[in-house]
Amino acid sequence: MEVKFPPSRNCDVMEVKFPPSSNCDVMEVKFPPSSNCDVMEVKFPPSSNCDVMEVKFPPSSNCDVMEVKFPPSSNCDVMEVKFPPRTTAKSFIADSTEFCKKISTLQEPGQLLSYDVVDLFTNVPRGEALTIIKSRVQDAHSTLHTHLSPNSIIDLINACISSTYFTWQDKINQQTHGLPMGSPLPPLITEICMTPLEESALLTSPIQPTCWYRKRENHTLTTSVYRKPTHTDQYIHFSSCHPIQVKSGVITTLTRRAKPISSTPELLEIELDHLSHAFTTCNEYPPSFVNLTIKSALHPTTKSPSQQSVPFTISIPYIGSTSQHIRRLLKQQASIDVTFQTGNTIQNLLQVTGRPVASQKPGPAGVVYHTECDCGDFYAGETSRPLINRLKEHQTSVTKQDSKSAIADHIRDHPNHPINWNNFKILEKNQSDDKIRKLLETLHIMKIEPAINRDEGYQIPLAYHHLIK
Repeated sequence: MEVKFPPSRNCDVMEVKFPPSSNCDVMEVKFPPSSNCDVMEVKFPPSSNCDVMEVKFPPSSNCDVMEVKFPPSSNCDVMEVKFPPRTTAKSFIADSTEFCKKISTLQEPGQLLSYDVVDLFTNVPRGEALTIIKSRVQDAHSTLHTHLSPNSIIDLINACISSTYFTWQDKINQQTHGLPMGSPLPPLITEICMTPLEESALLTSPIQPTCWYRKRENHTLTTSVYRKPTHTDQYIHFSSCHPIQVKSGVITTLTRRAKPISSTPELLEIELDHLSHAFTTCNEYPPSFVNLTIKSALHPTTKSPSQQSVPFTISIPYIGSTSQHIRRLLKQQASIDVTFQTGNTIQNLLQVTGRPVASQKPGPAGVVYHTECDCGDFYAGETSRPLINRLKEHQTSVTKQDSKSAIADHIRDHPNHPINWNNFKILEKNQSDDKIRKLLETLHIMKIEPAINRDEGYQIPLAYHHLIK
């Protein structure tokens, strides 16, 4: 008969099953060509005695089929109607190629409006996000491969998104609003939260956003590569110190991008002319080089896979033609393949990040260290962090005159014994294992016999003392 769905639904029929004892098989499921995969009609074989009588939807769902009933006189009952699982919102576009594919069949297009969310992750309310996720988890909990309850899952997510500590100018801060930056969870949580918000906004908005277009007589959209008014057409200059393969790769990439985005041969030709002009005029590429690279990108030749003929590959810094000569000689004389790596650039050396340049590197972590007081007494210690961080704690204890540091106790008892904070020496470094690092500290304490230390570390059996000292 016919099964129709409202335009706002977000479910596509994947499979319709019938009981084995019934005399009905689905013959055809059709979708309208211009729709977003909504079912238009379901047909049955003429020989069957089945017509669709009723389609019901669960109240809490967004128009998912729950039950399809047939007339009592028929010999058919629907057993199951399945839908493909949704992995993301229907509005999600992976790239510009998919965008052009989706809009190619739109009728009567409108005007392009572009929206951008400012500081998206940090503006997602945690409470509302957890509420939406909990509802989704409860609805799908029976299909999840986990023994955790929905509340336990929400508690774990809450613990992850609430741990928002970060370091700025040697101070530990906490982000008090939104989702944490740098965590792998915010993109997923944001997608889950934005989907119902977006769908609700589109359903209630009198204006539906569309894409950039050129209107033609047949009322279809034409697409081409768009550039912002501030675009300068500045790419890698031909005289820059980059391998020729990198320079040709830039032209190839832009050409391959233009091919699927340009909806007509005329628009593609306009874009290729623009690329040719940009590279030859703004970046001083030889016209013959640009034209040959564009031609190769438009009409790539299929190469048969070559056999591995070189014993190994090495990587060397690229310093212009010298590197090219070395590469050619090694390939010809020693059958060694050579790849190029980028050295230091001005961009790497001069960076404006908004952060002050560190006065000194933090140094290795996991260290055993010692120092000597002017009175001749020694102190030995260990820390899992960089030494400079531990020294700051010693200095703070000395300033506050507390007992958190043995050095602070020594200076409090001997005010005329200054400590040279630049005279600390690292005895062991990069020892991430706590037990091994503390054992090494004990060995150095036994060798140095520091008088300032308050403890001697691990208790080493007497039988080994003569071997250590």
